[in-house]
Amino acid sequence: YWVTMDTRIDDAIYVQSKTDRRTVRFQRCRERNLYYLNLENLDAKETCLFTPLDERRAKAVQKLQEMCGSPSDADFIQALEHNKIPGVDFTKRDVRIAKDLLGYSEYAAKGKMKHPRKGVQMNDNTEKYSEVPSEVLKHYKEVHLDIDVMYINKIPFLVAVSKSIGMIHCLPVMNKDNKRVSDALTSIISQYNGRGFKVATIHGDGAFDSLKNWAMNTHKIQLTVCGADGHVPQAENVIKFIKERVRCMQCNMPFTRLPCAITIEMTSRATTLINSFNCKGNVHPVLSAREIVTGQRFITPICHFGDLVMAYNTKASNDTGTQRAVYSLYI
Repeated sequence: YWVTMDTRIDDAIYVQSKTDRRTVRFQRCRERNLYYLNLENLDAKETCLFTPLDERRAKAVQKLQEMCGSPSDADFIQALEHNKIPGVDFTKRDVRIAKDLLGYSEYAAKGKMKHPRKGVQMNDNTEKYSEVPSEVLKHYKEVHLDIDVMYINKIPFLVAVSKSIGMIHCLPVMNKDNKRVSDALTSIISQYNGRGFKVATIHGDGAFDSLKNWAMNTHKIQLTVCGADGHVPQAENVIKFIKERVRCMQCNMPFTRLPCAITIEMTSRATTLINSFNCKGNVHPVLSAREIVTGQRFITPICHFGDLVMAYNTKASNDTGTQRAVYSLYI
């Protein structure tokens, strides 16, 4: 352990582990003039990763590194260890603490990040497909869809859910025009056909009555509608489910109003995450509905939706006035 005490900063004793660098603070008891660790009121400040002195030195050494032209950590540490930067007392430990505490320098990322080696590299996941299980195609080849229109932030979405597989599609239609709704249905039907399924019937409310002839003539699919005051229970339950998940994602964002593009991406992301987990009662005990219908496997998210991240600009020119990395919203 490292035991440090600097009364100019804090009248306390800090004990830091050399293995995991966790730090505990022993405060001074004025009555008995002894230093103790209060286990009952042990909070985040008393179990902080670094001492206040280490935090100040980390900020100062990162600022010095930026003033020196943002050299690499290895070159900067070598210069410090060989006393090539006069007038400073920083060490290799300060540079490492700055990296753990403050992360990669913002200005270095914008200026010299030639490759996205710092952080997480977004790989192309388009080739990670899995085959449809033969048992699923044998017993559930015919797909029966329930459809309805959902509104989120005044934007209409066509929602379609398959009764047996449980796959949910949610596509923006911008308005309830027959052409936009039929295009969305065609996209959904094509996705099922591409995996060997066949959409046999579609059931919706009275708003889809004008699409009966189109469904039969174009796709040979029977589209049935309920009565004037009737509803589609499974589609309405799915709409409530999607809105709950979208509300969870929106509550995590520091915005009160969202552009249409963000709302559409957020709804699409929520639907994708719902389909990525296998629900009880689905046709396969392990595979999710998304993996069955699309073949795409689940990719672990690296951030919350809408988080502010620094993204590498792959099309940045060699001009010094062009940033190599830009601030972006993770969607």
